[in-house]
Order: sequence, then structure tokens, then C-alpha cells
Amino acid sequence: MQHKGWKSKDTLNKALKELLSGDWLEVTRQGGRHRASLYGVTFYAIDDCKGKLDVRSTGSPRGTWKKNEPLPSMPKLKVVTRWAG
Repeated sequence: MQHKGWKSKDTLNKALKELLSGDWLEVTRQGGRHRASLYGVTFYAIDDCKGKLDVRSTGSPRGTWKKNEPLPSMPKLKVVTRWAG
């Protein structure tokens, strides 16, 4: 990512944690010794990778990122004054 301007490992880790906590990404394979972690974006389906992933393939996107969409704004109510009489 250095060629894209991302130089700090701390910045990359913070961005990754934010994407994971917001359900934009999911871990599809947990990395370890001599094995990279793999991630899937939740607005795409996960393809079958012939045993490469720790999760099953999906026919449709999980869509968990949708829970973070802002709610539509409420319409403004018209104020009506009442005359006491």
C-alpha cells in the first residue's frame, strides 16, 4: 500500500478495524504463520475458492453493511397555532 500513499501500519490497522466493525468487510480466512488473512466485502457474494477460505461460498451478498446506512430524514412538521376562545 506504500505506492498508494499509505505508509503507516498503524493507519492501515485502524482502517481495517473500522471496516470490520462497520460490517463492510468480513474475515474469510484467518491468517497466521506463512498464511495471509483474506477478507470479503459484504456487498459482494463470496465465491467458492476450493478450500482456500474458512467460510462457505454464498449465493448472494450478506449485505451487513446496510445496517449502517443513515435513516431517511423525517419530514418537517407544520406548526399550527390554536386560538383559545
